[in-house]
Amino acid sequence: MSNLTYQIYKNLTTGSLSIREKNSGLVVGYAVSVMMTNVTTTVNQKVREQILREKKKYVHAFVEGQIVDVFGFISREGRSVILVNNEKDLHELGIFKKGVQATYNPYKHDSFVIRGTFPTQPVKKNYPLAVIDYINGVRLYE
Repeated sequence: MSNLTYQIYKNLTTGSLSIREKNSGLVVGYAVSVMMTNVTTTVNQKVREQILREKKKYVHAFVEGQIVDVFGFISREGRSVILVNNEKDLHELGIFKKGVQATYNPYKHDSFVIRGTFPTQPVKKNYPLAVIDYINGVRLYE
């Protein structure tokens, strides 16, 4: 099983998701959607504060984990993604359970939050599975 952790973020320039290897910081490619396991959400608070001051966009919020599958992958400079050799089927991973939609807006929140909750509930725990899609956003499964 691969222990490589990737960071996924919405790339507004390419109109796709960027896939960055966490340890090296290198973008390995781009995709339309990504399925991940062992998922956490991360927001760099120093960069968020810079965004609030300057009113500019910078990459600072990620969904992190190991990649199970990727759709529409385009390599950057011949790099590739190492998929987790997952022996569990999708039922075990939770894809057929009801998931929650997560969202992030640096001007409203300091972390990812569960969409549609009032009062707003932050995403605070790890999730065994997530599907990240450029159009539909982040869906987390328990």
